[in-house]
Amino acid sequence: TNYGNLGFGAYYMIDDVSVEQICTPFWSYRDTTVTLGDSVLIGPAITGLNINWYDASGTFITNAPGIYVKPNSPTFYTASEDFCNGVISHTVNVMVTPTWIKEYENLNNALKLSPNPTTNNFVISTLTETAQLKVDILDVQGKLISSEIKNISNYNVAVDTDLHNGIYFVNITDVLNGNKTVKKLVVQK
Repeated sequence: TNYGNLGFGAYYMIDDVSVEQICTPFWSYRDTTVTLGDSVLIGPAITGLNINWYDASGTFITNAPGIYVKPNSPTFYTASEDFCNGVISHTVNVMVTPTWIKEYENLNNALKLSPNPTTNNFVISTLTETAQLKVDILDVQGKLISSEIKNISNYNVAVDTDLHNGIYFVNITDVLNGNKTVKKLVVQK
């Protein structure tokens, strides 16, 4: 259609328009994991929200959209917000993993795990021949899976396990001198 001096154009007719209030927050409250000593953001990273945060004992922390927390053990936080003329509560669980997940090794007691990854059993190779090792196997959350004292034979210690797929930490202590080493072990069947 030509409208003379106005040029070409088109008309659009919109009929039956309605606006509805959304009464469910679209931001998320996700459970998370943090390494002991670190902090993590929980809740929405959106400004302008009126959200009250409480710790696991129900003690008020602050009024903010999202907060940084630094728990010492697994816990949960509750977010309470006014939304659509009502109060909506959310729970955020925070798991805490131990700091010793970062692998370290004592230079006086150099040890190796093989094979790593393993399907089940593994061998600890050591530089000493006459000693006993305390071998603790822990999961990534620090739960003790097994613990035993092993004798070193020909610079090796055989460890028989029945572990599921995943990551484990082998805490090795020389029984004679107390030297400790933590090694990461991957199980892939």
